[in-house]
Amino acid sequence: MSGPRRPGPVAREDLDLPGGIRLRVARYTPRGSPGPPVVLVHGFRGDHHGLDTIALFLTRRRRAETAGASGPGQDAGAGGLERIVAPDLPGFGAGPPLPGRHDLAAYVRVLADLLAAEGATPDRPVVLVGHSFGSVLVAHLAAARPELVAGLALVNPITSDPLAGPRAWASRATRGYYGLARGLARLAGPGPARAFLAWPPVVRAMSEAMATTRDPALRAWIHDQHARHFSTFSDARVVAEAFEVSITHTVRDVEAVLAAAPFPVLVVAGDADDIAPLPGQRAFAAAVGARLVVLPRVGHLVHYERPDAAADAVADLLADLAARRADAGRPGSEPDPDPDPDHAPAPGPGPGPGPGPELDSRPGPGPDSGSGSGSGSTRTVAR
Repeated sequence: MSGPRRPGPVAREDLDLPGGIRLRVARYTPRGSPGPPVVLVHGFRGDHHGLDTIALFLTRRRRAETAGASGPGQDAGAGGLERIVAPDLPGFGAGPPLPGRHDLAAYVRVLADLLAAEGATPDRPVVLVGHSFGSVLVAHLAAARPELVAGLALVNPITSDPLAGPRAWASRATRGYYGLARGLARLAGPGPARAFLAWPPVVRAMSEAMATTRDPALRAWIHDQHARHFSTFSDARVVAEAFEVSITHTVRDVEAVLAAAPFPVLVVAGDADDIAPLPGQRAFAAAVGARLVVLPRVGHLVHYERPDAAADAVADLLADLAARRADAGRPGSEPDPDPDPDHAPAPGPGPGPGPGPELDSRPGPGPDSGSGSGSGSTRTVAR
């Protein structure tokens, strides 16, 4: 099957942030929608288009839930469709580059300023969703500003050191590739360096290496998405600096902080992901008490190959948060820190057939439960 049909954002706008930073933001729901904002942060070399599919399936399911439609989640107690926004990170997509270095601290600062612009407060926290490189950024943001976070969802999170293990050679070779592009920019100017990085055969080779689906139409759609949106960076400096962040930081840098955080953590993994191998994701999920959703025969492109399953997992997180808010509002009640471990995302109208996700549901930390440690359960959902 081809990729899912999607309407895309309902609006795009430029936000002026402190320090003269301008950030392009895509909105998938009207600005005045009720519920806490859901902020989607894309991966390396991408832009907000990469998360269009997750936003599409998420808005479909949440609209069905809030309208009282039949099916899973109808009694979730949601107070309305959350505002879903996705920025183009500085220097990618339509986002202008930062005046200084694109390092981890700079990205976290910009995202924190975005949360402030979206009205995030301790009384109105947000749900953060990050894919791959974006998972590293939102994890560090959540660790730095936990009072602004209601929930954290990490899709294909980077849990293993890219400069160690069997793929270290690939990380070092790619670092050299981006360094060469920076050198070319200094010698010949930005045009030749951009052409070098955006050369279609190289982009196609990267896409072929990451796609795991055997559906030829879906593979063609993925390659088209990469051809359209994988080279929208501003210049070679931005790409090289962002790649350096991606190989020198992981979500495990803040593992201890997340384990003690008051918000639940969700991890969505592919069992065929060789960029973020499953053993590392299992270890991270166990360490922080996260709910782990494992998608069979999916690699590092969950957002393209199984956006329906990723959206279902995020929607379950939102429903759990809404139920906690409803429980907290009832006299004499306390939030339940241990969601039903047998609850599984319902199969959605995904882009292709395949088995449902394996669920390793561990009790996440509740508002008063500290690390929320406990045993987990595993379940496979048939498609």
